[in-house]
Formats: sequence, structure tokens, C-alpha cells
Amino acid sequence: VIAGFGRVGQLVAEVFEAEEIPYIALEQDAHVVAAQRALGRPVYYSHSERAELLHKLHLENAAALLVTMDQPQAAMRTVEVARREFPGLPIFARSRDEPHARELRAVGATGVVPETLEAGLQLSAFALQALALDDHEVAVVLEQERKART
Repeated sequence: VIAGFGRVGQLVAEVFEAEEIPYIALEQDAHVVAAQRALGRPVYYSHSERAELLHKLHLENAAALLVTMDQPQAAMRTVEVARREFPGLPIFARSRDEPHARELRAVGATGVVPETLEAGLQLSAFALQALALDDHEVAVVLEQERKART
């Protein structure tokens, strides 16, 4: 289940579609829902922090919940509700920055991708590779930075 179907949610969906992985997406913008449904995508208008909706989706049977929305408070509420209702569910979330990532982890996210951190690390990797560091060294440096910052 993908909660949020903006740029990040659509990218995830494209990967899933290429791999023939079924998904359901929830989106709060009716215009986005209409446009995506016209393309045949399984996108539904709803607020993903509603417990009754998550139960109707049988989230207990989902492989994971991906919280991709760019509204920090809505993402927090979605993670909180999903964790409370489905304690064993893997929940992966997008965060704006490292403080938001820590907050999402504190309310139950299994894994968090801070977008500013990851963009900075990816650019750092390009620079380190241009400076002739080998791929293993670059990977070690990036992982140390991730652990130190989240």
C-alpha cells in the first residue's frame, strides 16, 4: 500500500508496475486521483491516517506500507495509526529531513528515507567517486553518515 501518490509515490508505483507487483495507493488530492485513475492506476481518494480505511484495505495482509506523502504531520499520523493497528507491519516512510526521520521512527516507522540527507549523500558519492575512491570505500562513508545522522 502506497500512502501518498505525488512524485515519490508515482515513482514507487512505476517500479512496482515494471516488476508486476500489485499495489493500492491512497491520495488526498482529488485531481491527482482522477488523473491517475484515468491512466488505470489503483489510486483512491482518502486520508491514510484513518484506521477504519486501513482495516478495509486489509493492511494486515500487505507486504508493507510506504508513506510517501510530503506533509510531515499527515505522514506522522499515518505511521502512528498504522503502527497501533498493525504492530507487525513493515512501515517505510519518506521524511523531509533528519529530525522528521527521527520522529517517524519514534512513532513506529520501520525504515525512513530522509530526502535531504539522501540527496546530499548521493551527491557526495558522485564527488567521492570522481576523486577516485573505490565503490566499497564510498559505501562505507555513506553508511557511516546515515547512521550518524538518523
